[in-house]
Amino acid sequence: MARMEDVAAAAGVSKTTVSYVFSPQKSALISPETRERVMAAADELGYKPSFFGKVLSEKRSFNVALILPSRSAQSMSRTLLQIFHGIVHNAEASDYNVSVFFGAGKRFFNRSGEGRFDGVIVIGLGSDTAALDKISALNLPMVVVNRQYPVSEKCSCIHGDIAGWFKSEADRMLENGCRNLLFLNKGLHTDSGKAAAEMFPEVEKQVTAADGVIEQIFAEKNISLQVNELLQHKHYDGMIFNSSDGSAVLDALKLHNLQPNLDIQLSGFVRDPALCMFGFVWEVDAVSMGSKGWDMLMNLLNGRKGEYAVLPIERFAKKKSAGAGFKDGFDV
Repeated sequence: MARMEDVAAAAGVSKTTVSYVFSPQKSALISPETRERVMAAADELGYKPSFFGKVLSEKRSFNVALILPSRSAQSMSRTLLQIFHGIVHNAEASDYNVSVFFGAGKRFFNRSGEGRFDGVIVIGLGSDTAALDKISALNLPMVVVNRQYPVSEKCSCIHGDIAGWFKSEADRMLENGCRNLLFLNKGLHTDSGKAAAEMFPEVEKQVTAADGVIEQIFAEKNISLQVNELLQHKHYDGMIFNSSDGSAVLDALKLHNLQPNLDIQLSGFVRDPALCMFGFVWEVDAVSMGSKGWDMLMNLLNGRKGEYAVLPIERFAKKKSAGAGFKDGFDV
């Protein structure tokens, strides 16, 4: 097996130079020409740097904690699964292992206290910031995915633009002649529900300026009963969903002899299968969100400051399965 000394001799450089070339933190100190010469010699000799030596020299564990919502131990939503695949796909191309936790519980904090992790990625955890604040207090590089959280020197954040999507969909329906709109929102205990609710006053002004009316109801109460009661007294020509209550609403429309796309336009997310046949359906590119979240963590680990990114909501189109590239599985 080739040694570092062999590569140094073949490339005409010192052992220290070879060590720097294979160090992410120090390779920039070596000229591009010398790096290429060292890498060519290493390839020719079949040299692979010692991973254990890398751990010691770089003072890293090369382990990352990935925290999913505790409910994920039983089932994952389509979006969550795609975010997971995006993260793991990028992790496979790195030297890092990923330790998965369902919720930020005692096990995670015990492992963190032992210095096992270089950083942490958190996917949409909690309905408030308490859990995230506790993780942030560990002072590890942290990336929050699929929900909003303040960015700092050691914290990055990426999520979908729910508020922007809501505003643009209201505008699209106005352009299509709709003037009586109903917005079905998630509860305010969810991050996307809060974001959409905060945008509602601006959307209401936009609709009012077009001589229209828009109302908002929340999924914290029985959506089917709420829609039934409203349809008894009011006429709507457009409904926008930030919830997963499509089936209940379609039943209510049927009860009142209203046909989707003929009597009323519908728009919502692909997570609600009932809408897929009757309206515009949308999604965030969750695989890209996971991939970008991983890249953000690598940037933090390499000394860059925290970043903030918002991904657009896109019209849904059938794609290749999120995990189709993992023919042999992956390490976690």
